[in-house]
Amino acid sequence: MKKALVLGASGGFGHYMAEALLEAGWYVVTLCRSGKASLAPELQGKVEYIGGDAQDKAAVSKAALGCSILVYGVNPPYHKWRKESLSLLSVSVDVCREQSLKMVFPGNVYNFDPTKTPHIDENTTVNPRTEKGRIRVEMESHIREAVNASNMTALIIRCGDYIGKRAPSTWLSELLSKRGGNIQIQNPDKKDTKHSFAYLPDVASSAVALLDAELADFETFHFAGYEFSMSELAIEIENKTGKRVTIKNFPWLAIRLLSLLMPKLKGVIEMRYLWQQPMSLSSKKLERYLGANAKKQTPIFDALTESELI
Repeated sequence: MKKALVLGASGGFGHYMAEALLEAGWYVVTLCRSGKASLAPELQGKVEYIGGDAQDKAAVSKAALGCSILVYGVNPPYHKWRKESLSLLSVSVDVCREQSLKMVFPGNVYNFDPTKTPHIDENTTVNPRTEKGRIRVEMESHIREAVNASNMTALIIRCGDYIGKRAPSTWLSELLSKRGGNIQIQNPDKKDTKHSFAYLPDVASSAVALLDAELADFETFHFAGYEFSMSELAIEIENKTGKRVTIKNFPWLAIRLLSLLMPKLKGVIEMRYLWQQPMSLSSKKLERYLGANAKKQTPIFDALTESELI
């Protein structure tokens, strides 16, 4: 039986990758430091749970025995990225090198500057605009270098902001709220710019399907997902529900003031530029590999409903 280790199964990407792997017939091992109860009900009793920390190489190495892939779903808080991101990743990369595993890594759009490359595909030159973007470029470069120097392989699947019931602290979960039977949306951009989103169950299904494809040792795929503005989202919700949707400006000033007391909010401010310029991802490469299955995307209203956002 095919066996996979999922790190970060209590988070968004890790959870949905574990679900998709189970659906595809994989045996799934999870390594969690916060206890078995941190796993969602959908996973409890279906995956092998091992208590441990993704920063502990011995624990990761032991959990990975007999596996062929390692799903990297861990992510430190924004304000700890510079200190922890690369060291945390290096633990898993070392295990993949030593055990010749394939790493599945969730890419994002921080690697690019939408003012220079508003449309990106797998061949677009990276051009990070922020420190967090530079960190993400370093992380992906570290994976590529390890692949070139060993028998490990890697699959990066890149998408926009997550949508998913089991994805904590997503942008839409913060922007959407229910008020007296109606719905309120906070709009991060006065120009009502389009923004890229991806429904995690669809992303995970695509990533798992790619595991059966004939790939190079290091491959990157883009998942286009959805692209819409907050006013377009409001119209979609009103048309489908009949509920009134109000739009208010996102409180950037309040966030800036709060960031003086809460360092993690500085990362939110740093990413504001992604709301001020559109950035779209091309799924053409994904479609070449998966064919019609790559176009089977959950309708946005269904994704919002299943994620309990409306």
